[in-house]
Amino acid sequence: MIKIGLAGSESMHALAFAQACNKPLENGRYLFPDVRVAAVWGMDDRREHVEAVREQGNIRLCADSLEELADECDAFMILPRRGREHIGYAEPLLRRGVPVFVDKPVCSSYEDIRRLCELARGKGAVLSGGSGLKHNRQVRRLKEKAEKGFFGRIRGGTINHSADMNSPYEGIFFYLPHGVEIMLEVFGYHPESVNTTVLSADNFTVCVKYREYLVNLAINGCRPSYLVINGDKSTAVRIDDRDIFSETMRHFVGQIRSGIGDDVEKLVKSSLVILAVKQSMEEGGEVKVRDIV
Repeated sequence: MIKIGLAGSESMHALAFAQACNKPLENGRYLFPDVRVAAVWGMDDRREHVEAVREQGNIRLCADSLEELADECDAFMILPRRGREHIGYAEPLLRRGVPVFVDKPVCSSYEDIRRLCELARGKGAVLSGGSGLKHNRQVRRLKEKAEKGFFGRIRGGTINHSADMNSPYEGIFFYLPHGVEIMLEVFGYHPESVNTTVLSADNFTVCVKYREYLVNLAINGCRPSYLVINGDKSTAVRIDDRDIFSETMRHFVGQIRSGIGDDVEKLVKSSLVILAVKQSMEEGGEVKVRDIV
């Protein structure tokens, strides 16, 4: 049995990930017969809520420290809402060479994301993380079609999602990873620059310039979210996020089994794009992604 430990329980993601593994499906079977979320360490949470997560998620143990969590489990999910806190929990686990998933935002500084990625590479450890929406079935399908040339010459696209400059959880870092990572998966990991136009804290547009096309991130909180690809053939697909937690867990469990984590340079690029958006908001104008180092 593969035992997964959760570090952090304040976010609703903790219960959702636990239930994805520990709760039987409608047919009575489990998503994975040999994988369970076995322990949770709620260092960011009230004790009553940690206990509620443990009970509702069918989790065996509430750990009292990272060391206890590490001794009880084989792989780990880092779930605090603030990206700046993640390195403190992920780093000692990666040093053990164990698989680690870090929830979005993986990190909120270039120094932290580069350090984590270099550590994972040096230890040969599985490092996974970011927005689960990049594992969404519609997103994967459109990515495959784009790579096979189904849309012909791509001239641009649009993704609408949510983010809030005034979020108590590090502003745009809390939700912008969803739109950014969908964009990078479908349109490529080589954006050149961003230019942000702000109407209000939760209503702004990011124009992302690639070499051959423009992609607009329409950040306005409007639901549902759509992914639009404009090319010789065009399409608009509604993004169904109901299975985001099971899709993310499938991805992570597959990495645990294979011993191969995410492409760390893609994790770095996601952080660089978000940092470039932040700089564009603060200073105005176009910001080149390569300059965020």
